[in-house]
Amino acid sequence: GGTVLEGFICSDLIEIGGYGSLAPFGCITSKSGVLDGEGIAGFGPAPARTAGAPPPLPPFFLSLANVTGDHGPEGTPVPHPSFTFLTSDSAAELQLGGMDPAAVQGEVYHVTSLDAHTYSIPVRALSLGGRALLSFRNTSLSQTIPAVLDSGTTCMCLPDSLRGGQLSASPYHTLTSLLAASLPDAPLSILIDGGPSIDIPSAVWHQDVQHIKGCLSTNCPQDRIVLGDWFFRSAVVMFQWATHPVLRNPPAAADSAAPPSSYLPRIAIAQRQPSYRLHPPLEPATLAGAVQRHHVVRKVSLVDEDRLTFLVPTDIGKPAQRFHLVFDTGSSFFGVNTRPLRTADKKLEEEEHSLEERKEEARQRVLKLSDAMHRSEQSHRAGNGPPWWAGVLVALIGVCFFMLALGMALARRRMQRGGGATNPSSLKAFATPG
Repeated sequence: GGTVLEGFICSDLIEIGGYGSLAPFGCITSKSGVLDGEGIAGFGPAPARTAGAPPPLPPFFLSLANVTGDHGPEGTPVPHPSFTFLTSDSAAELQLGGMDPAAVQGEVYHVTSLDAHTYSIPVRALSLGGRALLSFRNTSLSQTIPAVLDSGTTCMCLPDSLRGGQLSASPYHTLTSLLAASLPDAPLSILIDGGPSIDIPSAVWHQDVQHIKGCLSTNCPQDRIVLGDWFFRSAVVMFQWATHPVLRNPPAAADSAAPPSSYLPRIAIAQRQPSYRLHPPLEPATLAGAVQRHHVVRKVSLVDEDRLTFLVPTDIGKPAQRFHLVFDTGSSFFGVNTRPLRTADKKLEEEEHSLEERKEEARQRVLKLSDAMHRSEQSHRAGNGPPWWAGVLVALIGVCFFMLALGMALARRRMQRGGGATNPSSLKAFATPG
């Protein structure tokens, strides 16, 4: 199975290459499977609705390019609802708002996507060194096979089946047989119905087949061809979103789910100019001048991570936080890794518990301090009584008063004893002044 993500819906300002919009996105809390980088930036159209499943989030590019015309006051939308994706052996480039003509060699072909939920083009022929890989059995059946353009596919996916009798041989088995016969210098050619023939040089595909495990895969969705990194290293591909219903002409293939009229993306394809150099990685976005009737092309360098994924620098929020998200044209999902809610709740509970512990500790300290202050107050009160010298002083005063009273009593007694021997004239003289 594929990667399964769990989380919740967020909404914030998202900016890429100077363009931005307020948009909903997924806050990823857990995952099972492989998801490189810090999340995923899906630039694909909305997936088909599944019965019983919740509706998918609106595609991010719908908001970034203001396709619906209801862009809010936050951010600056991409001036034209289109983007171009190119890769090399060590980097990638995202052009927002159009296609840089300097990257193109020859004519640019415009093809309407086979359905509204993928970037899907009709492939009429596939060959290696002139040897056909697609052998159609019956001319009454469709002579094309849908091919999904997916930047998240490392090399290419080929059906290992007869597609219900449409083919006389398995494309995957045919290619592996040719590889066993050793055709290292042969180009891999892809002829698009109503479009160009794109040659993938042997320098692109041969080394990957030799050194990347699982480079060629057969787990193709709905037995379609999936064109991955090889195609984007050899061609210039612009994805243009429709702002009004598109009438299919010619009619959709029999195995296509597209209705006769729908909001089908348009895909512009051209061979890559060999001398074109991608925007240097980790450098700020730059402008590439006017592009036909579009406004400007803004180039964003994508960081290559071991050639398995391309990471687009993305700013989210105000103030902005920088994330490096996996760029993916095969998905419309936009999501970033976040701390799970339960982890956040647990952390909050731990912080609240720690706060309660600190509060209890502080309360105990206050109680201890209050008790210490009470004891200190009692001690202080005991210490505020008369000091020892005050007691001695009081005792001395008491002794003095006692001695004074005793002295007065003795004096009175002496006076009483000496009164009978006194001279009467002296007494008289004393009693009656003269």
